Amino acid sequence: MTEARSRTGQEFGLDRFLASLTGHLNEGVPLPETLRRLMHSHHGHLCDDATTVLLQWHGPQPFAPP
Repeated sequence: MTEARSRTGQEFGLDRFLASLTGHLNEGVPLPETLRRLMHSHHGHLCDDATTVLLQWHGPQPFAPP
């Protein structure tokens, strides 16, 4: 996913991936919708397979994005 490129050749990148992910989670977007938005956010194409795994923590302390 981080290696996806836009039509202009710009790589999606790890920083953009993390910013998108934490932004949606900070807004309270449910995890399945966060994944859907993440998959559509690069507006480019993948030249290879893409794998994205999101896990939701239900432990003693809630996830607190930075």
